[in-house]
Amino acid sequence: WELQDIDYQRTSGNEKITINPSSDSQIYTLSGVQVPESEQTDAIRLNDMLPPDAYISDSNLNNAIEIPQSYLIPIAITDTLLVPDQYADVEEYLMSFMNLYYENCLDSSSCFSLRTDQYPNDTGYVFIEPDGNYNSEEEIYFTFYGNLTDLAGRSQEIDFQVSFTIEDYLEPSLSETTLVDDNAYIILGFDESIYGNADATGPIDIGDIQCDVVEPLSSNVENCFVTSITDANGNPLVGGETTIRVYLNYDNTPNGGEIIRLSQPNGATVYDASGNQFTNQVYTEQELNDILPPTVLETSFPIGSYLDLNQNKTISFIFNEEIASFELNISSKIGYEYEYITNLQEDDFPLTSPIESLDITLSHPFTSFDSLTVNFSRLTDMADCTAVDISFTYPIPMLGDIDQNGKIDYDDMTLLVDNWNNGNYDLGPIEDGTTVPYFRIKDDDNPDNTIEDGMAFVQMWSWYQKTYGEIILDIDRVGQPLQISGGGNEIFILLNDSISSGQIQLLFNSNNLKARFDKHSSENGEFFLSSNYPEKGYSILEFARNESTVNNIITIQLEEGSSLEIYYNFIGLNGLVFQKGKVNVNYNLLPSNVELYPAYPNPFNATTTISFDIPFKEEVNKVFLSIFDMNGREITSLLDGYRPPGSYKIKWDAINFASGMYFVKLKYGQITQTKKLILLK
Repeated sequence: WELQDIDYQRTSGNEKITINPSSDSQIYTLSGVQVPESEQTDAIRLNDMLPPDAYISDSNLNNAIEIPQSYLIPIAITDTLLVPDQYADVEEYLMSFMNLYYENCLDSSSCFSLRTDQYPNDTGYVFIEPDGNYNSEEEIYFTFYGNLTDLAGRSQEIDFQVSFTIEDYLEPSLSETTLVDDNAYIILGFDESIYGNADATGPIDIGDIQCDVVEPLSSNVENCFVTSITDANGNPLVGGETTIRVYLNYDNTPNGGEIIRLSQPNGATVYDASGNQFTNQVYTEQELNDILPPTVLETSFPIGSYLDLNQNKTISFIFNEEIASFELNISSKIGYEYEYITNLQEDDFPLTSPIESLDITLSHPFTSFDSLTVNFSRLTDMADCTAVDISFTYPIPMLGDIDQNGKIDYDDMTLLVDNWNNGNYDLGPIEDGTTVPYFRIKDDDNPDNTIEDGMAFVQMWSWYQKTYGEIILDIDRVGQPLQISGGGNEIFILLNDSISSGQIQLLFNSNNLKARFDKHSSENGEFFLSSNYPEKGYSILEFARNESTVNNIITIQLEEGSSLEIYYNFIGLNGLVFQKGKVNVNYNLLPSNVELYPAYPNPFNATTTISFDIPFKEEVNKVFLSIFDMNGREITSLLDGYRPPGSYKIKWDAINFASGMYFVKLKYGQITQTKKLILLK
């Protein structure tokens, strides 16, 4: 028969056909018996008519970046190849068509090997493995050009190329270390931009570099200190610098010849833009110059210490030698001009006699989330040696960051709630004309906390969450599971009276889902604050309650058919973690009425399941579920406690009870329902 609809020139050898009569009256045996249409031959495999092919099996490789250093280029070979006699094996045959270009390769046709352990009987793949190492961030080129022939003699010209870039896998390294002539700072130059965190979003700080004197010789210098770090031009760090200045201070004036070492203390975090950490323990060792400029030997207020937002601060600066003259400038990060006074009189400027110390009193109120820099310029000693600028920076905490840990969260709420009536933390009223987060506090004669303190905290908390808030993916569970239920577009979380403060975070797909907390009123002495960021895909609620608190229900609104992840962390009245963990929540219908359903099975032997519904109500009531005998005596209590709205199932194990009739009673508020149970053994 002539076979239809088959392209004999494109069969791959994987196709199979069967042959049968086109009708019952088309074919007869020699004895005249008809061969029915249902009769057919065994499956017949067609011959492979396609020429061999080769191609990069990773379709995303071309022009890709961040490719691992150990990556092997995968090439798919569709057929077993006919290897010409002049080649020793298939590896030599295929490599004659290939070129791999990378920096450590002197001959692009031979500086790689071919792995053929999966050819031809396994997957038909070969892999290109370089003989040398790919360099970090190097662009790699690979080409394939030649005619391939399979065992059936079919040939095809193959011509393709691919390029890709290797990931940055090298940590940053130092390219320059220079100590300036007056020993005031060391210039550190790196071969790439550096940051203070792995995601390249912030600068390094003085906690990432420490200074030690390793060879004091005959000098009185025993200790050196990092006082500040700036960019190459003396400006504050923002992250991404390649050159920095590390400003230093000494406990005595260097004589010259002392050896100091800049190194990484424990916990230092210095990264490049790709997240590779700088691991060298020592940045540099330098021999101090013999110039002996004056400097500040000691301060009464440690560098980096927080100024109190609403109190004057006097700081004493002690010099290493007598000072003949200096210029003083006090500036702030946001450009606000603060008032200050010194222990010197106006008649003392310019100095009429040398001084060995200076007291500076900074006047409040200070601006929230600002910082003050005290800068000594043209500091000149009695020998007319002048120092470069010496700066001391003192941060001002965010208003509301009561525990001064750089965050505004439920821990700060708890401190504010616990001290609400004694006025320990004065947050308001706020000066007119100041805006969040740069608030300044007015002088307030009221020692107690007021609504103005609460309003200031709410504004700062909301700003902090909008600016810095993020989901903390902490899935470790502590305590009992979250008491949660819901239905329709509402989810309910029950906070019992053992919880004093905490946080609830919602994580959802920002493209097709919106979830938010219903507003919860905050009263004197307690806070319930929430922020919703659908564009970021999360919402957050933080709260703090006083010890006299009762049960609260937190309501979450979400769209139909959606789901979300809830991360929670609740603190108990003892200040320890009470509950913590993660739950996944889906949209479900919520009961509208209290309902006790017939038990199943019923009658039953030993165990039965009791189902009931609790609807949402403004007033939270306890749920009681008990079993009674025929005489009305309660023989066991299955539930006695608060439950959020939802549908519940509880098993009763009656193995220790006699056969007979019993009753299950559900009581919720003023509503009571009863069902009959038959126990048969």
